[in-house]
Amino acid sequence: MHGGDYDYPDFVKFTVPGFENPEISELELITDFDLEEDGSKATAAADVDLYLDEAICKGDWLGSEDEPFHVGPELNRHYLEADALIRVRAVVELDDSGVEPVVTSIELHDKEEAQPSAAGS
Repeated sequence: MHGGDYDYPDFVKFTVPGFENPEISELELITDFDLEEDGSKATAAADVDLYLDEAICKGDWLGSEDEPFHVGPELNRHYLEADALIRVRAVVELDDSGVEPVVTSIELHDKEEAQPSAAGS
């Protein structure tokens, strides 16, 4: 979100840990999908663990035990490796009026507080 000119993609409806430009490195399904149907529209929802990664500039990171991410080893003289594991709720909307269901939207919503990751440890 450099200078307010950019924003996260539309599917990001969850609170992103204190990262500026995180990447989703892994997504793990935690619960089965709950399915609700309403006419030709269906909604499926499940809990998902997201693993986020980013490089943090050493000069920009002040460090705090309250940060919801794990700061790992140095990537180089200027950057540190950082990652976070957060649980979100994946909500998938489907149009099942045709022969095959068609995904009309996917969103990831807040589920729980962000938790420090052990992924980089």
